[in-house]
Formats: sequence, structure tokens, C-alpha cells
Amino acid sequence: MNKKRSKMISAVWVILLLLFGTVSAFSAQAVTVTAEDVVLTQSSETTIPIYIENNSGLMGFKITVEYPADKIKITSVSKGEVTGKGNFNTNFGINDGRFDVLWNHVEEMQDDGTLFLITAKAVSETAENAEITLTYSQRDTFNEQYANVVLDCKNIQVGFSVNSPEPDNEITSSVAENGSQDLIAYDNNDVLSVIQETLGEYGYETLSEVVSDAQAAFLNTVNEKLSSISGGQYAPVDSFENLVSLYNGAYEGFYISDVTGKISGENIQQAISDALNSTGVSSIEELQDDQKQKFLKEMENNLKKYNSEIAQFSSEIETDKAIDIAQKLDDATKSNSLPAENDENTGPNHMWMIVLGVAVVVAIGTAVILIIKRRKRKHIKPMA
Repeated sequence: MNKKRSKMISAVWVILLLLFGTVSAFSAQAVTVTAEDVVLTQSSETTIPIYIENNSGLMGFKITVEYPADKIKITSVSKGEVTGKGNFNTNFGINDGRFDVLWNHVEEMQDDGTLFLITAKAVSETAENAEITLTYSQRDTFNEQYANVVLDCKNIQVGFSVNSPEPDNEITSSVAENGSQDLIAYDNNDVLSVIQETLGEYGYETLSEVVSDAQAAFLNTVNEKLSSISGGQYAPVDSFENLVSLYNGAYEGFYISDVTGKISGENIQQAISDALNSTGVSSIEELQDDQKQKFLKEMENNLKKYNSEIAQFSSEIETDKAIDIAQKLDDATKSNSLPAENDENTGPNHMWMIVLGVAVVVAIGTAVILIIKRRKRKHIKPMA
């Protein structure tokens, strides 16, 4: 009998340890993905930083952004300070109202800060308030031990106004310290047209050809033109290196959005596949330096078969950046599928699962203790 009682007591201790461990995990601060509420207008674009807080360590994630396309127009998606290193991909532009942001790196990032940036504007200034929903895929969100990282994703409340909102988010304010308080986000078309026009004036084809002695003058010319067409609302680009990054980002956003808006994902995949076959490799990653230009030309020609208006971009930017854009186009159209119902979890749902688990453990522990007490009473001999 003592052996049975000992086993029962051991079982209780195990259950209690599980209970305390679960409660401890529940009480720890959640890794939160959030953003400040925003007010959008039709007249200007607003940058919405998506932040991570209480970051316990991330090496990869997949976050899905959903929004009412009849009220909100997303114009661009870009990496943030936390995702500055590593592979950052998105299938933005494939489907109105929904896109995924995927990131991974060889090292774990433990900083709080901006995960990515969304640029948006209002479709109609008379729309009722709306919401941008953030959810995540558990199987694609992990730390350096490849253990699941649970995210508590907060939705973004969106209001609408006929007047331009005061710049109150961190991104705009940090730029505005050195200039106007009414600075606006760069328009990709303005960036591309101004830089390409300036390249022609200076006798260059790409930014990589601009010699170091001419970079300062080139940068000043671009800033003057950007300021002129925006009425002084574009912040000046502070270095030639940042100008290159701005141009590459604008070209990437413009090209991917243009192609995915005019050609179906299936046809894009076929154009890329045919170009790879023609080049003699099975994936973009396998391309050697002497094969890259041939692949790009083949891909562009194939895309033009589906829509003749698609730009010939490989001659406009450096080859490696053009390959990077082709890779992102490939990734975006490959990932154009809804995740399985049980793969995507929101933070609150996961927390309810923890609460339910605690309740079950408490119930089992209580039942075991009652059984032990009942057996004790059953075997106590009555006093003579």
C-alpha cells in the first residue's frame, strides 16, 4: 500500500511541477508585434512602422497582413531595423487585401524595434474606421534553437480624414528634426524618374558608374529636383550610399508591383522557369556571374510575351540587384497561397490555449489529491 501511495504522491508532484511551469510561461511577457493607430488621407501616403516588443529572440518569422482593399491602399512594404540583416521577402502586390512578410537570418535577433514598414493611403476619405489585421504562422516563427516563438499580434486601428494628419510616428519625426514638419514619404516613380534623368545629364547609365569625385554634385542635383517636385516635402538624401539604396528599393517596389499587377503568378513562374531552362540551371541561386545577364534578358522577353508593357529593367540597375529583384519576384509568386488553417495563429488564441491547459492541469491535480485522501480515510481503522 505504501508503494501505491508513494507513486500517487510522485504523480501529484509531477503534475504540480507542470502546473507551475505552465503558469510561469503564461505570466512571462509576451513577444508583441504592434503598431500605433493611424489616420490616413487620400492626399498623401503615411508610413506605418510595425514594431516588436519584449523580443526574446527571433531567427525567422512569417507575418500576414490583411486589410480592407476598398478602404486602404498599401503602396509599399520595406524592411525595418530589426530585419536589416538576413533574407526579407514579401508577396505584396499579388492579392489586394492580403500579403505575407517572411524573414530569416543565420543569427538570432534579440532587439526591440521596427520589424517592417508599411506605406499606405486612403482609398476614400469618407470611409468608416477600419482595421489592419496582423497574424503569424507558428511553424515559420522560431528562434536559434528552432523552437517556436509565440507572437502576440495586435491589430492596427485606422481612421480617415480629409486633411493631412500631423506627422506623429517615430519614422517621420526622426526625419523631421532636420527639416520641415510636413515631410512625406518618397514616391517610387519620383525617385526613379529623377535619378534616371540625372544619370542621363551626367552621361552615366547606372549609379555604379558615378565616379567618387562626382558623387557629391550628383547627390545635390537629385536632392534639388526631389525638393522641387515635392514642394520641399521630400527630406534630402544625406549620402550617395543612401541614394543608391533608395533607388534600388524604389526600382524593386515599382518593378515587382508592376509585373504582379499585369501578369498572373502562374505566368510569371512560367517565364522564370523558361529563362532558367534556357540558361541551363534549375534555380536562380545556381546562376553563375557569366549567366546572369542572359537569364535576365530571357526572363524579360518571356514576361513581355504575357504583357508588352513590362519594363526592361536589367539595363537600368546593377546585375546583382536585378538578380535580387528576380529572386524576390520568384519567391513572391511561389508563396502566393493561403496558409493552412492550423498553421496560422494569433497571439490571443494561443494564450487561451495556455489558460485551458492550466485549467486541465489544475483539475487533474485536484482529482488525484481527492483520490489519495479518500483512500487514506478508507484504510484508517476505527478506534476500539
